[in-house]
Amino acid sequence: MIRLFSPAWAVLAVVIGGVGLAYALGLAGQTHGLAWSEFVWVAPVFDPAVLIGLGIPLYLVTMASQNLPGFAVLQASGYVPPSRPIVAITGAASLLSAPFGGHTTSLAAITASICTGADAHPDRNKRWLCGPVYAAGYGVLALGGASVVEVIGNVPPALVAMIAGVALFGPFVASARLAFAGQDDPFPAAIAFVVTASGVGAFGIGSAFWGLVIGVAAHALNRWARR
Repeated sequence: MIRLFSPAWAVLAVVIGGVGLAYALGLAGQTHGLAWSEFVWVAPVFDPAVLIGLGIPLYLVTMASQNLPGFAVLQASGYVPPSRPIVAITGAASLLSAPFGGHTTSLAAITASICTGADAHPDRNKRWLCGPVYAAGYGVLALGGASVVEVIGNVPPALVAMIAGVALFGPFVASARLAFAGQDDPFPAAIAFVVTASGVGAFGIGSAFWGLVIGVAAHALNRWARR
């Protein structure tokens, strides 16, 4: 019912009501040691072995599982994102946030889906206003991040899946409409969706990247076959 009036408030209602009921009915685990977050400086240490064994894989995973799907989401929503400035800015932000543990500042594919859909704002040119709101929300969550993770982690997994489903329902409908509308052959879009939804990953890279790769490959093969 709430979604009929406001999709954003519907998600908040599910979070507050669902988590509250889980704890009230005894379906959630006990929480211990809830406290505010503490900022700790971690002095960077440059170790060639760590840079090769950990830094490069993290870079590849970030580019494949976040940046590429993020650009795809923006393009599917009708935007033309400038790739080079975005990658340069997120890379510079990673350098600044790495000493505090935020070593992979990047485009967030799921957050982009929520912010760029019609649920965010009917006017596509005003959906960027979701960015500052999300930033403020993340800032508030950062004050008690570990405690929030513990609270959410103690609720039933089905509730977490339901919250994510409600939040992503609008972006999913919009993406499916764009993917399958006006296509002579919907097979590439369908196989990309199936691979992504399967959750299958390889080489430490998530299914979002492989769904995109296989979908593009299927599209290229279809065009080659028609020629």
